[in-house]
Amino acid sequence: MTSTYQEPGLGPWVRYGYAQPSEHIHGPYTLLSYTGIYPGDPYSPLLFCLGLHSAILHIQRLLSPRLNLWYADDGTLIVPHEQTGATLSLVSSRLGALDLAVAQHKCRFWWPNLPSSVPGLPTEVQIARDGIVHIGSPIGSDAFVQHKLARLVSDTEQFFNQLVELQDPQPAFHIALFCASSSCKVLYLLRTTPPHLTRCLVKNFDFVFRQGVQKVLHSFTEAAWHTATLPFDRGGLGLTCATDLRVAAYLGSVFATIPRTYRRHEAVIPILIYRPHGARGT
Repeated sequence: MTSTYQEPGLGPWVRYGYAQPSEHIHGPYTLLSYTGIYPGDPYSPLLFCLGLHSAILHIQRLLSPRLNLWYADDGTLIVPHEQTGATLSLVSSRLGALDLAVAQHKCRFWWPNLPSSVPGLPTEVQIARDGIVHIGSPIGSDAFVQHKLARLVSDTEQFFNQLVELQDPQPAFHIALFCASSSCKVLYLLRTTPPHLTRCLVKNFDFVFRQGVQKVLHSFTEAAWHTATLPFDRGGLGLTCATDLRVAAYLGSVFATIPRTYRRHEAVIPILIYRPHGARGT
């Protein structure tokens, strides 16, 4: 009942839902659920993370990895390559004690100077040679990152081609505005990817997005398009331009995370500010 101590108002709900096994009724049969969290419980993500937290702290104490960050069940660890096999074994052991299993076929091992072999690494673990995608953001060589970003542009173009088949501009535009605009996935990538790698992305995306909107709502004059890119409260349609946000989005993300990053990795801050990811300019 750690949650009761940290959040008193949450305690009664946790006791109500988990103090006794729940009943699952299927026809004449009644099944009792004794372990785990319940699908649909709004507090289940919090309870899952609280249960996982002790295992994460144990891993930190034993291995002292350079990086040990988790987003729910998605973990990222940076350790010397010779400790990779032992690290995976320890993580599997600690999570196994919580009745959790590591999906080794979903694990990725990446090291920029990849050796010919990685001792102790199970064959199910995929070895990434150019980079990885972590929580939706590509990290690796410039070619790898730009390849992943280019796929977003092609996916957006295919998305608009399917929208046209609705043959109704109003719902088609509503879907486009909230599912494909740069305020969604593109903005996230602009916040996590250095600006020198997103030049082509924003140029191609803005072109494809404008062409897609014109297919849905028919032709736009240049003046009408500029008006459409204004916010709603200024008479526009909220069609933000990724080109205008490219540099500001990344710098805003960097400076917003400086306090936390500085506490963990003090020497990294000057690199992030003056030469992010080795960039020579924007």
